[in-house]
Order: sequence, then C-alpha cells, then structure tokens
Amino acid sequence: MNFCDTAIKTINREPVKIKFSNKAFKYDLNEALEGMPDEKLKTRISLITAKLPTSRTSVNAFITKHQLAASDAIGYDILRPSIVTIEHMRPKSEGGSNLLYNYALACAEDNNTRSSDNMGIFIKKFPVKNQQKYFKEIWQECIKGNLPRETFSKMVQTFYKESGRKINVNSIKNT
Repeated sequence: MNFCDTAIKTINREPVKIKFSNKAFKYDLNEALEGMPDEKLKTRISLITAKLPTSRTSVNAFITKHQLAASDAIGYDILRPSIVTIEHMRPKSEGGSNLLYNYALACAEDNNTRSSDNMGIFIKKFPVKNQQKYFKEIWQECIKGNLPRETFSKMVQTFYKESGRKINVNSIKNT
C-alpha cells in the first residue's frame, strides 16, 4: 500500500518522503555497475560513492536517515559507538572458552569487524599503550576484590597467546 501511495503521489507531482539508506544505495549502485564494460568509469563512480556522507560522519545525513525513525532507534544509533560488547580473545570457533579469562571488552564495531580473525593481526591497528591501560583497569578490579588475581593472570596469558603482545604486569602492579 505504501508503495502504491508513493507512486500515486509521484505521478501527481506531490511531495513524497522516502527513507534513504546509504547502504542500500551503495548496494544497488554496485549491482547496477556489475556489467559495466568501462572499468575506469566504474572505479571512478565507486570512489565518488565511497565519499558520500554517512549518518556517522554528517549531521545532515543522520537527520535524513532518522527523519521517520522512532526515538528509541535514534537514541540507539547515537549511543551505538560507545556500546561495549564481550569479545572472545580466542574465538569460540577456534576452541576458545566462555570463561572470564577469555573475555575482553570491545566496541561492537571492532567485535563484529574482527569476527573470528586472528587477534594478532587485528590488534596491530591499536597502540600497545591501550592494552597496558586496559589491563591496568582490570588489575584495579582485582585490588578491589571484584576479580580473582588468578583470572587476571590467565587473561594476561590468553591475551599474549592470541595477540603476541606482552603486558608489563610489573608496571601495572606497582602503580
């Protein structure tokens, strides 16, 4: 019915509000370009498309995307970058356990991007100081009695096995 109403309004040259999706547009465009014989033009169009503003990079794109959305959906999209998820340091698909020492916190985007890829390769984009700070915060929870010290040690070992990065535990414990 919505499709028919939109078509009738379009034929009658009445204003129509249609939800725009950048993702859907890019998908449809790539599909349309699939059989294009001119590779240079195809590449040029793809590069221009990649520069289009997204709801994460542009206030106007965010408003356009959410103009018909419910307030809870808008709130979720605003908060999404700061939502923390549980990441398995050793992926379950690789035999990783669902025990606390195998868990790490990650933003949803990083967790989904990594999927079950090798942690050592994925983590290269992050400065080493980030992991040191992260484990310092976990150590503080041990001091408060919220986490067993044995779990902390196993976390550090698992992190090293999976990422190849050592944590300077002595500097953490001495601060």
